[in-house]
Amino acid sequence: MEQDFHAERVNEFLREVAIMKRLRHPNIVLFMGAVTQPPNLSIVTEYLSRYIAA
Repeated sequence: MEQDFHAERVNEFLREVAIMKRLRHPNIVLFMGAVTQPPNLSIVTEYLSRYIAA
């Protein structure tokens, strides 16, 4: 049961990465890559040098 939950979380993360790979817009931070080796799941984006107000 726990393994199924873990697999679903990894699949959810991979879907998010797939979406981010396609996004290109001046107001969206640029996707640079991802770490997809569980348990280390990370999204790497461009560095923003100044604060952006929401």
